[in-house]
Amino acid sequence: LYDDAIVISSDTDLLPAMQKVKELKKNVEYVGFGHQPALALQTAATRSRLLLVEELVKFIGEGN
Repeated sequence: LYDDAIVISSDTDLLPAMQKVKELKKNVEYVGFGHQPALALQTAATRSRLLLVEELVKFIGEGN
């Protein structure tokens, strides 16, 4: 019971699962890292969001 599936990964092994979700008329959002996005997952997703280092630094600190 869901409307949106969120995939936070760059593993293209998840493509069949993403395609199945879309067949079920659900949305799939891909969240990846801007420095190394997975183009295949971006293409398969309904929406995509790339996280940038600059955005993450405030949560993890620059030294990590």
